[in-house]
Amino acid sequence: MASKAKHQKKSTVGSDGLVTRLCSINTSGLVFLAARRLEVSSDVTLAVQTSAPGLSHEWEVHGWVVDCRIARCRDGLRYKVTLMFHDLPAGLQSILRAECVAGSQGFPPLRQAPIFGMN
Repeated sequence: MASKAKHQKKSTVGSDGLVTRLCSINTSGLVFLAARRLEVSSDVTLAVQTSAPGLSHEWEVHGWVVDCRIARCRDGLRYKVTLMFHDLPAGLQSILRAECVAGSQGFPPLRQAPIFGMN
């Protein structure tokens, strides 16, 4: 069963928000730290905020959880969640394309890759 959640990428220290930190983002998906475990193949909606001098915007993105692993960080144990986009607004997509640089890191190998048709 798919679960839906709406969260912001900024830190949620001391609140009941699920996402605690955005680790990486590109045109294919994003990796973030979460306070609670998410089921692989869950459908998730997130709010991603971008800002530039004099301009900020909040984007709603949709994707599937393709990996969720326990991770040790400075705040204690969290879950490192990899989300693959299935809906990405065109404006955010163009911002992310412009940010891509040669040699950027890809996503880590996924144990559940066959579920999503990835090799």
